[in-house]
Parts: sequence; C-alpha cells; structure tokens
Amino acid sequence: MAKAFTTLTGVAAPLLEDDIDTDIIFPARFLLIMEKAGLGKYLFNDRRFDADGAEIADFVLNRPQFRSASILIAGDNFGCGSSREHAVWTLEDYGIRCVIAAGFGEIFAANCIRSGLLPARVTRAEAERLAAAAAAGPITVSLETRTITTADGATVSFDIDPSSREALLHGWDDIDQILAQDSAAIEDYERKRAKDTPWLYEDL
Repeated sequence: MAKAFTTLTGVAAPLLEDDIDTDIIFPARFLLIMEKAGLGKYLFNDRRFDADGAEIADFVLNRPQFRSASILIAGDNFGCGSSREHAVWTLEDYGIRCVIAAGFGEIFAANCIRSGLLPARVTRAEAERLAAAAAAGPITVSLETRTITTADGATVSFDIDPSSREALLHGWDDIDQILAQDSAAIEDYERKRAKDTPWLYEDL
C-alpha cells in the first residue's frame, strides 16, 4: 500500500526552474544507498550544500521560512532525466508530499503516484502565481477537488489523470488498484478457466 493523499496544508517552497532532473534532486553518487529512511538529507544535495558540506544560505530549502516545506513549486519538466526512484524517495523522506509544477518527467510522475506523493500539474502562469504567493503563508492542496488554495484565498485547479487520482486517494499500489477495479472480471475469468480446463485445478 502507498500513502493515501486527500488534503494537505503546508509550507510551499518556490523553486521555479525548468528541467530540474533527477540527478539534481538526488545525485547519482548516492544511488548505492538502498534504505529509504534518511534519504531526505541528500535532497538537492549539490544545491543545498557546498563542497565542504556547509549550507548554501540562499537555496530555498535553507531559508528559515521554507525549511519545513511539505510542498514544492517548480517549473516545467520537473523530474526529467533518469528514472531513479530515489528522486521520489528523497523528497518523501525530507517531508515533501506534493510537487506542483508546469510539467513532469513521465516516469518520475508515475513513481510519485506509487509512493503516495502528489504531482499536481498547473500552467506555467499558475505556477508563477503560486510561487509568488508561497511566502505569504501555507497553501492547501485538495486532491478531492483538484484545487490549490493560497493563504489569501485564491484558488487554482490542477490536472492529474483520473486513474492516478483514484490510486492516491485510496493509497493503492498497482496491485491494489487492479484488485479494486477489476476483481469481478478476474473472478469471472477464473470461473470460466476452471470450467474449461478443470484438469488444471485438480490439486487445488
């Protein structure tokens, strides 16, 4: 089971850049680390820290008002590049439950759904408005209504395909989703198969 996602209210960190790839999110040199727990400390490692391991003060997640961010606002093509699941795991372990962006790498978005992290797609203009509003206070993301509400009450709708939305709302992984949506068809197939080829079921 993945984590279910319904509504999230939290600090949103604006990182309004295009083409932030998975190597920026989670540098390849850390890929030998297989435990998910603790991966958050490597999130945006080369943006957050200098060569000596000291924090880079002007990076958004190092700024006091955004350290506790649970939402990230980005530009287009977020999560492009290699298909590493670590890119999602490091976001999740850091505490990010939703990425709002003008577009996503296809495999990255699919990995988000499997991990219970919401990839909310908006237009570029909407991403810019949300990024500008992020410093004013927490924002609320509702998957049930597919809306994002800023601290001043302004609302933006976001896109997500219906199948992914259902999976996130229920916390389904791929198998859970198949069983929930197709269990009747599977049972019908098994009954027909048992009738047509009974010898396959003799030892069952």
